[in-house]
Amino acid sequence: MIKNISMPQIIALWKNLDPKKKVLSSCLGILLISGGFQVFGKSSEKPTNIKSDFESYDELLPEGQSLVPIEVNNVEALAGVLGHQGVVDIFAINPATNRQIRIARYVKVVRSPENYQQLSVLIEDDSTDAIMQYPGPFTLVVQKQKSNAQRMKKSRRKEKINVSYEN
Repeated sequence: MIKNISMPQIIALWKNLDPKKKVLSSCLGILLISGGFQVFGKSSEKPTNIKSDFESYDELLPEGQSLVPIEVNNVEALAGVLGHQGVVDIFAINPATNRQIRIARYVKVVRSPENYQQLSVLIEDDSTDAIMQYPGPFTLVVQKQKSNAQRMKKSRRKEKINVSYEN
């Protein structure tokens, strides 16, 4: 049976408690309060399904650009640093050397509104072959969003410069 106890009575009971019981009851109170925050507080986890206001990406794609879904091997690591979109460098494993090479720089990446783990890159139509020639999964490195210009890596020969001196 619970009696109505006034606040001065509670304070008087607290003052008369043994110090060990004060510590124990304080810890129990803190645990109960933090447990309440865990149960009833907001979740800090990323949503697994993002609702979207538009029907398709056709409305958002610029002319001459393609949205290419890619398989990414570091998608869990990107969850903490990459929001719904961002700018990344794309790395792939070169089948000939079995080493990672950068195949694209400053490429815009977006998350799927239906599946938060699925990422797609926005690239120029004529550059899709540069990405599709490498087998996935790809590794993405987040970059500063300084420009929308993307630069696809193309095989180039370095020109030799010959300098001749005449006397």
